[in-house]
Amino acid sequence: MVQGGPASVPNDYRFAECQIWYYGLKGTKSDIPAAWAAYNRYVSLSPPSLQAYNKLQGQMRMAVALARADLSDSARRVAERSRGDASIDPSRDLAQIEAIALDVLGDKEAAFKQISIWLARNPQVVGTAGQDETWELKDLREDPKYAATFKGK
Repeated sequence: MVQGGPASVPNDYRFAECQIWYYGLKGTKSDIPAAWAAYNRYVSLSPPSLQAYNKLQGQMRMAVALARADLSDSARRVAERSRGDASIDPSRDLAQIEAIALDVLGDKEAAFKQISIWLARNPQVVGTAGQDETWELKDLREDPKYAATFKGK
């Protein structure tokens, strides 16, 4: 078998990451033990150079899955412990994922705070609200504050 072919996909950390994303999708049947198993697999299969970041990113994705499963306290705790500082998450992408979890929880104010943290580190996207088609932020985009947040101050 050719290395990297179909049989090796389940042993790729990105495949395990997709499984975590799956449990955070709207309409997906909640299976938190399976989601945590996918998370553990994701971290263990991640290359050493990415493991610290992927651990936090996977936990943020778990926060989304927990929020979808109506486990709000758990979702918040996991998200809060998964925030990375600038040394591990210089682009602040974890804040954007946390915003998704907070939006699922119905906490739009906290979600906008996290989007603002992400925008502060990614000023190149300020002014692009009309171009955003991110499906995960669809509910947040429908709030008038979304366009105002992306216009900048």
